[in-house]
Amino acid sequence: MSPTALPTGTPAEGAKATKKKVDKRPTLTFKGHEFGPEFRALVTKAATRQGMTQAAFVATTLTRESQRVLKGAPEQNAAPPVVISELFDEQAERLDTIARQVETLTQMQQQSLFDRLRSMFLPLTTARA
Repeated sequence: MSPTALPTGTPAEGAKATKKKVDKRPTLTFKGHEFGPEFRALVTKAATRQGMTQAAFVATTLTRESQRVLKGAPEQNAAPPVVISELFDEQAERLDTIARQVETLTQMQQQSLFDRLRSMFLPLTTARA
């Protein structure tokens, strides 16, 4: 028996060569310190709230603001921008509340059964005295 030679460089008969799809969508790349993780998180959250993709949200927002600047129109609702630290403060408060609850539960679990029963009946025994 002789080993079977395999063809090299050509696909087997009946097999189709796969073509790599070329992405023809236009792209725009920005680089800078302004586009850090906080910016990305802010865009993601805002786009999600609007029910849009990040690309659609950024395109819509930039188009609207660019047209406003070119027309010389004043800013609408010129409220100060939301600071990421404000969002973190809310989460920190929630975490503190949860931490206190976990600490209370842990302390209760560490009490012996006798201590828990005694604390349940302690008001009854002091009332009789």
